[in-house]
Amino acid sequence: MRQLAQRDSRLGFLEDHRRWRFVHDSLWTYHAEMSGFGLPVGRRMAAVKRATGRWALFSPVPLDADARSRLDREGGVDTLVVPTGFHNRFVAESAEAFPEATIYLAGGAKRHGLPQSRCHELAEAEWDDDLEALPLEGMSGVHEVTFHHKPSASLIVGDLCINVDERYPFLTRTLFRLVGAYPGPRTSKFFLSMIRDRKAFLASLDRILEREFDRVVVSHGVTIDCGGREAVLATRRQVAR
Repeated sequence: MRQLAQRDSRLGFLEDHRRWRFVHDSLWTYHAEMSGFGLPVGRRMAAVKRATGRWALFSPVPLDADARSRLDREGGVDTLVVPTGFHNRFVAESAEAFPEATIYLAGGAKRHGLPQSRCHELAEAEWDDDLEALPLEGMSGVHEVTFHHKPSASLIVGDLCINVDERYPFLTRTLFRLVGAYPGPRTSKFFLSMIRDRKAFLASLDRILEREFDRVVVSHGVTIDCGGREAVLATRRQVAR
């Protein structure tokens, strides 16, 4: 794809950039190239091993041959999850790479170009006891669903939190500053502007905060290994003002 034609080493400081990071036996992450307005922003995928021994990929991104081979050796992939209407990019490519995988899409996620027989609403998905879906209510056009991975005490999010730091290229930092998401961890002004029912959104955050987690696996930026709960609390305080 065009946005992957040039491999940008400017994001190579990330521990999982173009390679697997083994957060837990059943939670891996992989960060891939992605551009926004021509700037390197990247996106992170979370891979969760199911009770079946196979993997579910959240916000799937393209994998190189070695990374894909590692998944195949460890049980293979049977589920692709599009947890927000904003994460359509790369889904068709991932569906082709994993032809046996069922595709679950959040409301608002486009299905054009996908194998329709394999597509289902994310709300229809059934999860193991180790993984809980926690939707963000009260938002228009986003329909983000976060996931609590209990064994690693981690929260997997789409765009609820962004964690760009000073190691990112200057123009990338400037882009995120313009949308109110730098320095991180923060929730962008654009994301917050999609809230239509503040009470429902705050109730969703309260449900999330009832879970045990300190790590937040973000799609954009650096994984928040410590202090993730505080990042979600900060968003709650911002919305509740």
